[in-house]
Amino acid sequence: MNALTVTNKTQFLQKLTQTFHDRLGPEEAVLVAEFASHFLQHLPFDELLQRRFTDVYGTVLSAWHFVQSDPGEQALVKVFNPDLEEDGWQSSHTLLFVLHRNIPFLIDSLRMAINQRELNIHSIYYTVFRPQRQQGIVALEVATQTPRDPAEEALMVLEVDRHSEATALAALRGDLEQVLHEVRTAVADFPVMRERALAILEELQTAPGKLQQSDMEEARAFIQWLTSDHFTFLGYDEHDFVRRKSDIEVRQVTGSELGILRLHNERQHPVRLNQLPVQTREAMTRNDDLFIFAKSAQRSRVHRPAYPDYIAIKKFNDKGQVVGERRFLGLYTARVYNERPDEIPLLRAKVNRVLERSGFPRDDYAGKELDQILTVYPRDQLFQMESEELLKVATAILYIQERRHIRLFMREDVYGEFVTCLVFVPRELYCTELRQDMEEAISNMLDAQGIEFTTYFSESVLARTQFTVRVTPENNRTLPEALLQVEIALHDSEFALAGVSGE
Repeated sequence: MNALTVTNKTQFLQKLTQTFHDRLGPEEAVLVAEFASHFLQHLPFDELLQRRFTDVYGTVLSAWHFVQSDPGEQALVKVFNPDLEEDGWQSSHTLLFVLHRNIPFLIDSLRMAINQRELNIHSIYYTVFRPQRQQGIVALEVATQTPRDPAEEALMVLEVDRHSEATALAALRGDLEQVLHEVRTAVADFPVMRERALAILEELQTAPGKLQQSDMEEARAFIQWLTSDHFTFLGYDEHDFVRRKSDIEVRQVTGSELGILRLHNERQHPVRLNQLPVQTREAMTRNDDLFIFAKSAQRSRVHRPAYPDYIAIKKFNDKGQVVGERRFLGLYTARVYNERPDEIPLLRAKVNRVLERSGFPRDDYAGKELDQILTVYPRDQLFQMESEELLKVATAILYIQERRHIRLFMREDVYGEFVTCLVFVPRELYCTELRQDMEEAISNMLDAQGIEFTTYFSESVLARTQFTVRVTPENNRTLPEALLQVEIALHDSEFALAGVSGE
């Protein structure tokens, strides 16, 4: 089938319908043809033309047979290479068939699992329907309503790079089933985790420890903001600080786990405070702050392939001492990155303190520039940094604005598991090769276990790249900021010379 045979998608579907009637019984042909129109509705016509007609026919018919089974509360997953003798059609790709109750995060989580195996995805078919299974055959009613109907099912068919080994196919299927299990667990516990956050909000009536009442009001506003579609809750657990002679043991509260922390937890066994890095102990026990913001060292397999955020809310006793914490694990929603910091509880107070302590009038050049620096500052770092540290870095960035030379800023997170490097480079010199050189230098010097980057361009003459580096926790880590800046500057100079000489 090619462009000379049909000229639009309607004609293509008509040809497909006629083929069903030629090869199937009349009743089944009608049902399969209706299914095909919905199954292919989001696939562009030009993509259909790139496939052999027999492959499209085979994919639709195989998918139809696949949805005859009821997935129940689990998932139906089939990974196979279509065989001409067994299936009546063949493909140069491996096919993944997935049938699941229609819940959030299915497609993006499946794509993450496939990308993790470095497989190319050649096509995705996706449709949602309400099945009516009777006497061994299913009639499909297309789902059009929102919000989701519990009776809806999602059918996903993906074509990926071909794998011939049975063990590889079985391993891929196992990965997909495990990811879908994590998605189901997170989605099922989401309302419980949200209610847990709102219950904590109601507890925060009086200020414990060295906190002020204004701090509590801002904390309550933050939790309310968090639960208003600003955070995708993936996990939750609770810990008590139990005194053991001269030390304190951090012990998970039995049965407190929710979401994906029910399946795997980085801190499921008791740990003594004196075994943790100094900055971690101080952050966990200080009683003049209610929250701890940090990243999980385990990359999310649900929704987005990022390191999820931990938000720990401390528990206090009657003496104002920290006696435990409640930890929420999740991902900030896209809305968080589109809102100004002065619209976000906690951040608005922090930004205001930085602007006040800078000494710059709000309406002059320096004050406006500093405000803009804070507005576009990496959002996760704004949550994690103390006001004093943020003031120091933000004013340093202000002083290098419009200067065409490199500058590096480094900071370690509270748990010692990540080091963040902000690198400012003249934008006319920024390129993939320079970024790769910087990444290699940072990885080698920090003995990185993993590294990812985000680059930000604005009207400034400088480009900003944020490297998030996963490292092994250690006590009193010395950040090699000066050495790294020299090494990166050397690469910068080489690129500048290459640009001048035309190499």
